[in-house]
Amino acid sequence: MKFCPKCGAECEDNASFCSICGNKLPESGFRPNNAFEENGENSQSSRNYNNSYNNDSETDQGRTFGILSLVFGIIGINLLGIIFGIIGISKSKDSSSKAMSIVGLAISIIHIIVQVIIIILAYKGIISGYFYI
Repeated sequence: MKFCPKCGAECEDNASFCSICGNKLPESGFRPNNAFEENGENSQSSRNYNNSYNNDSETDQGRTFGILSLVFGIIGINLLGIIFGIIGISKSKDSSSKAMSIVGLAISIIHIIVQVIIIILAYKGIISGYFYI
């Protein structure tokens, strides 16, 4: 394993750049004594960045709301699908969580539109004997 001399993150042996800070990695896989230090002082910002990168509860919340939005949109509980979709979009930090929220929101809205069209057609008598809610 290689370690980044700037932030101290573990990197793959074949990596040329750090996946956390983007710093160019040395050819050998040594870990310097001051991996978390800059100019001889302890770099708390590097440690905080690594911790927040690995333990980001905001991303977990966004993903949870995205999944809930998707599930409620698919099973037809549209109001909850829309609510969780909007919350999921606002709380998501990564693109996959945001995408799940957007898809759940879109499914819920499309489902409501289809329900309204079917109700209108049933009311006008175009669709008889079939009423979908």
